[in-house]
Amino acid sequence: MSRESGISQIYVQPYPNLDGGRWQVSSDTIGSLEPSWGPNGDELFFLRLDGSLMHAEITIDGDSFSSGQPQSLLVNLRVGEPSPSYLVSNDGERFLYISSPIDVQNTGADQNRTEFVVVENWFEELKRLAPPFQQ
Repeated sequence: MSRESGISQIYVQPYPNLDGGRWQVSSDTIGSLEPSWGPNGDELFFLRLDGSLMHAEITIDGDSFSSGQPQSLLVNLRVGEPSPSYLVSNDGERFLYISSPIDVQNTGADQNRTEFVVVENWFEELKRLAPPFQQ
């Protein structure tokens, strides 16, 4: 992501050879942020500042690069806080979208806030807390 044009845009550039080219994937009319590669490296997701989650197909063949026209997948998302605000699943078919309540300080919405708890290594934790019954 770069803001050098005055609007944040999404670019792809080879690494570690940063002089090997640079290609803009997002449009130049609406700012974009939070780029995320798809699990197979053949698609790029990003958010537009209008609240659209976008998807562009990526083709890399040797030193050549091309991207398809970005397509909207989801609309009316809140952009900004928290960041990153979405994650792509390992199969590229599902998204986890994270959003904070609107205007928490002025509405008292934090009193009614729903918590989201993620337990990593859930089966191991379950075995630790509730070991299998042995006779």
